[in-house]
Amino acid sequence: MTKRQAAAFFLGGTGIFLVLFLALTVHSHTRFPELTNAQNLTPEVLGGKDVWHRESCVNCHTLMGEGAYYAPDLTGITALRGEAYLAQFLAEPTRFYSEAEHRRIMTNPGLTPEEIREVISFLEWIGEIHNFDWPPRPILVSGMAFSGTPAREAGSPASGDPVALGEHLFRSSPPACFSCHSIAPGVVLVGPSLAQLSVRADSVLTDPS
Repeated sequence: MTKRQAAAFFLGGTGIFLVLFLALTVHSHTRFPELTNAQNLTPEVLGGKDVWHRESCVNCHTLMGEGAYYAPDLTGITALRGEAYLAQFLAEPTRFYSEAEHRRIMTNPGLTPEEIREVISFLEWIGEIHNFDWPPRPILVSGMAFSGTPAREAGSPASGDPVALGEHLFRSSPPACFSCHSIAPGVVLVGPSLAQLSVRADSVLTDPS
């Protein structure tokens, strides 16, 4: 290959890939409204975005893989946890996690009820973005690990163990029982705590009065 041919090959290849890059860029921009559900950008969602940035949530959490990777990625947290759980958690995070047990704890951001609703709306909008299953890492949350909840080794529902099957159903979404009920004594979310439910039920059936 002569120098003239090499130069032509380089310039031609660069031009082709430049045109391809520009075409893909234009195509991406034409699909942004569809992929990001731009029509659902309400003032409440934008308010939640402002709270997210003001409180520097990205310093610990990630959204769609972008952030500090210190705390769980929250891309799909609303579908995983539900609005009721998140509202209670954001109001008082220390009720859900123990620093001694989990070695880290989320500080209370001191959000107002309105700000909490805005943050949840923002996270719900994030969860509706068609991100082609990104990030590939699973969301790591320890679930209903309230202080005072007895630890139990998790079993497989496929093992036939009725306790493991019950726990699997309780923590699955749907039905998302954990979004409204805790299993720790005295921890009331939207619904009552289910701690010692069988004991209380037996007491009521034995003495209905």
